[in-house]
Amino acid sequence: MLSLKKINLFSIFICIVFLFVVCLHQIIKKMDIFIGLSNVLTLMLVTYITIVASKYTNKDTALLPLLIMIVLDASFTFVFYTLALEFADITLLKRGISLSFMIATGLRMVLFIKQIKPLK
Repeated sequence: MLSLKKINLFSIFICIVFLFVVCLHQIIKKMDIFIGLSNVLTLMLVTYITIVASKYTNKDTALLPLLIMIVLDASFTFVFYTLALEFADITLLKRGISLSFMIATGLRMVLFIKQIKPLK
């Protein structure tokens, strides 16, 4: 015969497992934000292209790499958004993409400051 203590432990275990399953379901449901955050990889690729392009430009065309960066950011993000829209929640995907732009902007700032040579 099962004792009352074993039944209570079993019911506590079942409640913990149920809570874990519910929390895991909520986390998986919120994974769409991470899909949007993965856009930071394409934004960093565009940053690298911009840094390489800026090394080959002269003073007359100094804003050309910036124009390239803006166009590539817009086009890559549009393609990414269009493809991810098929299997992701739109509001969380938009939040993830906006977070990826904030992260990419911070990283770009650090990289571009690092690229500036000290004035003599």
